[in-house]
Amino acid sequence: MAGLLGDRRFADQYEQLFNVRSAFLHGRAMTAISTNERVMARSLARQVVEALILATLAGPIGSREDFLDGLLDKGAPLI
Repeated sequence: MAGLLGDRRFADQYEQLFNVRSAFLHGRAMTAISTNERVMARSLARQVVEALILATLAGPIGSREDFLDGLLDKGAPLI
């Protein structure tokens, strides 16, 4: 997330949402999923899809693996 969207806060949002998802799926005690969390999930998903579309319009992508490796390289210093 950080590499694709260029900011650590997106990785932090993803981690927060992943923890909510994990608690739900594994039956751990949790509070109701808040409106803010739902809005955050939709917003993050929308931004990721938009960034992926823009990445494909920027030029040819050699391979999925190369593309993801590049995102990892860009995102690692941010987190």
